[in-house]
Amino acid sequence: MITQTSSEELYVLQSSIDVTPPAVSVSAAVGLDSSHVVAANIGDDGPDDDLI
Repeated sequence: MITQTSSEELYVLQSSIDVTPPAVSVSAAVGLDSSHVVAANIGDDGPDDDLI
């Protein structure tokens, strides 16, 4: 379980999404970018448990 994520870790996650062509394609197809994907996975109540 992740209890706290640093800004550096979020940057690494966002950068990983940016260099993964399938992730970029799917995100762009629905009008999102990597910052939206990271924010959606964290949400108001913390990280999505399915992704941990």
